[in-house]
Amino acid sequence: MNDQTENQTTPTNEPSELEKIQAELADMTNTAKRAMADLQNYKNQAIKEKQQLQGLIRFNILAEFLPILDNLNLALKQLPTDLQDNNFTKGIQSIQKQFQSVIQAAGLTPIEHDSLDPLLHEVISTLPGEKDQILEIIEQGYLLDEKVLKPSKVIVGQG
Repeated sequence: MNDQTENQTTPTNEPSELEKIQAELADMTNTAKRAMADLQNYKNQAIKEKQQLQGLIRFNILAEFLPILDNLNLALKQLPTDLQDNNFTKGIQSIQKQFQSVIQAAGLTPIEHDSLDPLLHEVISTLPGEKDQILEIIEQGYLLDEKVLKPSKVIVGQG
């Protein structure tokens, strides 16, 4: 009988081989889940940084084109009346409209000029008139995604 009792397994505090494997599997599963979460976080961060960079590039490129549009607008504003029906002038006006369409399609919107707003307007001069009333727009300002890309240059009444 002694041999039989020795062959019987006696409960011990040590985990069985199956329990060891299950614990190792759980540990590896948790490691894999953390790695997947880290990868997803990295992907999200990379997408966010890419979008920010694209926005900055768009902002800078459009800012480079605005002086050209300003000069075109100023040239057409100073156009002598006897040249307004000229075919060349009509071609330049067509280019101006096309240019404005392209920048508006890129998300640029002209600043509205209801009343003076120091966040949107740069006062370059004052004239007699109603205080802070915009009398003349010297250069059009623009917003890009509701941020001021370029403030409008205006003349206001001094009151």
